[in-house]
Amino acid sequence: MHQCPGGVQHPHACCGGTSGSKGCINAPIHTKKGIEICKVTVVDSKCNVVYDEYCLPTTDIIDYSTIWSGIKEEHLKNVTKTTEEMRNDLLALFNKDTILVGHGLGSDLMLLKIFHSKVIDTLILYPHNRGLPLRRSLKDIAKTELRRDIQNGDGHDSKEDAEVTMRLLLRKL
Repeated sequence: MHQCPGGVQHPHACCGGTSGSKGCINAPIHTKKGIEICKVTVVDSKCNVVYDEYCLPTTDIIDYSTIWSGIKEEHLKNVTKTTEEMRNDLLALFNKDTILVGHGLGSDLMLLKIFHSKVIDTLILYPHNRGLPLRRSLKDIAKTELRRDIQNGDGHDSKEDAEVTMRLLLRKL
């Protein structure tokens, strides 16, 4: 079991479970193929939504993990867009000189099979006070830096997460 200096254990943010416990959630949407992206929201530097779309996973969903993804079965009911179509939409939105901003953006880009060299990640801008490999959640950073309580209710709201991430970047500029 992992313990912090002094023997104090930190609970899981999701369910309050102690370090070393199983926790309540494993990861975002799980399909027969593994983790997949089913929604992307993009905001501009003024926090205006410029893209907000769902896409279908490439195979059957095993677990929506709504607490992390914010996605429920009904959200995908009438969706026809494929991951490839979403990737093409995104590639049409930005070019090689566009700076992409996100929280843990590397894994999202990897799942979308997008390689981009100009990325600003709030995981790096707002590091954990005990250093890597520990990482701060967007919820924690928003609360301490913006005095804003986010991600309450039925999982993440991708619009809210994108706006908060942009506001965190703008705060650093």
